[in-house]
Amino acid sequence: MYGIKAYLAVLLCCLLCLGLGGCGGFDADDAAALVQGNIDVVYQGEYTEEYLAQVEMTAEEADAVYQNALLTEAEYFAGVFDVDTELAGDEVTAKIVELYRQVYAASRYEVGTVSKNGDAYAVEVTVYPVDVFRRFIEEDSEAFMQAWRAKLATVEFAGKTQQEIEALWAADLLAAVTKRVDTLGYLEPQVISMRVAVDSDGHYAIADDDWNLIDDVLIAY
Repeated sequence: MYGIKAYLAVLLCCLLCLGLGGCGGFDADDAAALVQGNIDVVYQGEYTEEYLAQVEMTAEEADAVYQNALLTEAEYFAGVFDVDTELAGDEVTAKIVELYRQVYAASRYEVGTVSKNGDAYAVEVTVYPVDVFRRFIEEDSEAFMQAWRAKLATVEFAGKTQQEIEALWAADLLAAVTKRVDTLGYLEPQVISMRVAVDSDGHYAIADDDWNLIDDVLIAY
């Protein structure tokens, strides 16, 4: 499943670097603003008029980036927790997206110092990984599975279709995980260096691997 998130993180990165100016006039403050703005759009759905002008995006395009990020996480969740969203239906996908909207809103990160190396910049970002899914997996999942197996053996499930069972599985799982949102916390902060450099089109952009890394760290599984 890492491949899904890595691939889509690259797509997000490409979207967010379109329209950036060339080398002239770009400095450390611009590099920090680009990193801050990109992360804010993807994980908070927030942006300023100054940022939109910097990357030459419309508000509608920025909103689409945020929505795509949520849908990407929903797909990742489905893979990690064995939810067949096609079978369970669009309502389940919408509920997973809403779960991630809440988790994203609680995400914490701080853009720090910037250093320059030639024409490239290294922007330090301190990330505080959200522990919702890690805690559910480590502390709740075993009891949840035992309860689910016991539920499957009851008369309630006799005669149910696979689609109905899948929808119930997803609903119970989401209810259990969502309980963790109310008491979410953070793991030990991690410092990531995000490289901002001129790409083949002459735009300043964040390195793909660094996007993948922050996406991996921000929400712990």
